[in-house]
Amino acid sequence: MIIDCRDCLRLSDNPLLQGIQHPILVWICEDVRWTRMSPRRQVFTLQAVAELRAQARALGGDLVIRQGDRVAELSALAQQLNLGIRVNAASGWDEREQDQALGAERIDANSLYVETDLPFDQVPEPFTKFRNIVQKKVPVAEPLAPPAALLPLPQGLEPGELPAMPEVPADPRAVLQFVGGETAGQAHLANYLSDPRRPTTYKQTRNGLLGADYSTKFSPWLAQGTLSARQIWHAIGRFEREVHKNDSTYWIKFELLWREFFHWWVQPWGAGLYAAPERCQSRDAWWQAWATGATGVPFIDANQQELIHSGFMSNRGRQNVASFLAKDLGLDYRLGADFFEYHLLDYDHASNWGNWAYVAGVGADPRDDRWFNVMLQATRYDKRGGYVRHWLPELETVEDRQVHWPWVAGGQPPIVAPGGWDKVING
Repeated sequence: MIIDCRDCLRLSDNPLLQGIQHPILVWICEDVRWTRMSPRRQVFTLQAVAELRAQARALGGDLVIRQGDRVAELSALAQQLNLGIRVNAASGWDEREQDQALGAERIDANSLYVETDLPFDQVPEPFTKFRNIVQKKVPVAEPLAPPAALLPLPQGLEPGELPAMPEVPADPRAVLQFVGGETAGQAHLANYLSDPRRPTTYKQTRNGLLGADYSTKFSPWLAQGTLSARQIWHAIGRFEREVHKNDSTYWIKFELLWREFFHWWVQPWGAGLYAAPERCQSRDAWWQAWATGATGVPFIDANQQELIHSGFMSNRGRQNVASFLAKDLGLDYRLGADFFEYHLLDYDHASNWGNWAYVAGVGADPRDDRWFNVMLQATRYDKRGGYVRHWLPELETVEDRQVHWPWVAGGQPPIVAPGGWDKVING
């Protein structure tokens, strides 16, 4: 059986390998998808691919690497080897269309639950209803052990070469220097749980902006499939049994359930959720200002600079920059979702598109009034301006009381757009 390792770059807790005596592990560097990743995200991915190949070779097998069109490359391998194809059941419309064209067996490898265990045909809304149902009725399965050994590739099957690794300098301002791969993901999980102060204060610290420990930072490895949601769920459960259980440890599971909700929620959508938005020429300046972190609003610009230069942004930051784009600038939320796809190390199709649609008020639990007052948010979560100064050193000498309003002290005024934003920035 050909195992497509797309977004499932691990050997432990990998349902794709279950019941297969001779799996042929394959990773496709898909041309279209690859161009939608920043060089930093490409490096993070290739680190995981390289480690998976090393792990497979250590067990006697290998990882087949191909570059090009995913359907064409997998179809050619299937024909060459006269084998079927098994894939991770990704939630995206494009991926599902490809899987159908391949006639592939889809396995729920990256979710907490498998589709056949869900006690509903249509995902209930809002999230609270979904959460209450699955928590009461669907247990999370224990993680699977990794294979003890793999067989060599069939004779005549060339393993292929790893694509060239882009050169991307690390930014010392980043909250964490993320390294891709199963080993790094497992080490990060173990390290996070090694200090009880982290998981037992998560609910209070999760809206932080600076530092490595204010939130779990599991998401980059979850997104590339080098750490599974089930592994995290049960690791938290062990921590609760052996160390301490409180509302913060539960809240980590709560966030995993949000991820799970979006994984199932986006699947009934067609291409409409992702269709390329029409760009209004008169708004190009607003888009460029947002995309380059040059709006003149420090809280927005600092978060954008962090994303561009490190591949990461806090949850609090994501909500604010999304609201600013969709509500204050009045731009299509899909522009922002595409931008996040390119830059985020933890880009997860369902979480990204589901959350962008949610903030824009057109997704799950649609509401027109879902809007963040970014100035109020800035003063609440960055009171003394330490975060904005960290990413915008030009604000170093601005007083605390003016750091989020530098234009008051004679700085460059922010961009102004319809919708009353000018009233917000001026007080």
